[in-house]
Formats: sequence, C-alpha cells, structure tokens
Amino acid sequence: IYRANDGDIEQLVQEIADLCGFTGRISTAKREVLSYIADTEIAREYPFNAYPGIPCANGVVVFDFENGTCSLVPHSPEYRFTYRIPVTYDPAADPTEIRRVLTSWADEGKYEVLVQIPAQALIQAAITGKPYKKSYIIHGDTNGGKSSYIELNRRTFGSENIARVM
Repeated sequence: IYRANDGDIEQLVQEIADLCGFTGRISTAKREVLSYIADTEIAREYPFNAYPGIPCANGVVVFDFENGTCSLVPHSPEYRFTYRIPVTYDPAADPTEIRRVLTSWADEGKYEVLVQIPAQALIQAAITGKPYKKSYIIHGDTNGGKSSYIELNRRTFGSENIARVM
C-alpha cells in the first residue's frame, strides 16, 4: 500500500547512517537519497490503483465480471494501491446476518439500496481505480438505523478511505 512519504525515508536513512557510523552531513545524505528515489522511476501516468481489484487486509479481491466470479490474490508491490479496506475477505462468509440487519434498517423490500451504495463504490474502484464521487442522502425515522448504517460502512471501508462533510 503506497502513501506519501511522511518522514519514513529520512528516518530510515538516519538509522542506517547511525548503524554504519556515518560522520558526514546527514541532511545532505538524506536529500541525496530522496533525490535518487524521486529520479529512479519517472511515472508519466498516474501509477496507482490501476490493478483491477479491491485491496483487503488479507490480499486483493479480483473480479471476473464475464464469469461472475472473484478470487483472492496476495498483495504485491506491482499492484500499487494507495488504499486498503480493513476487512478480511472470506468467500465462505454467511451473509444471512448482515442481510437481516440491513433489512431491518430499510423500508420493506428495499434493503438492496443499502447494498447498492458500497457496491457501486467498490465496483468503480475495481474498474477505474478512481474514487467514487456520488452522494446519497440517508433519511428516515429517529432510531431507524441511519447512523448505524453509516458506521457499518465506515468500519468496512476504514475512516481513512471515507470523505465526510457535515
């Protein structure tokens, strides 16, 4: 999972310099290492999130839309994802309980709408590698499950993968 450098590289250079007994100018060494990394592989096009799958805690779920199947492949640096959803993919998981809960939160016969929202986001991410830019207004009776539904999605996708506007 790729992310912007947040001092990790500089810290690693510092640790290696300390281990090697480096006595030169550490700030110069750090700048040179960062320059070397930046110039090693120039990407002319955005290199991230182009692999057709959804990165999960235990691998990448790859969809075969023609056959209606999916499979789990191990994480690999070649996939270059900038996100990962914090759930473990389990193809044998029983959906009965989550269907029951979603049904209790939706109008009769309409629970599919609650499945549609995260499904659209996942499919767009798997196909285009771009964030899903659509909004929904969730309304209903007090204590009807709106906040619980939003919390379910937040925990499924991870707070770091969700934009929030009050």
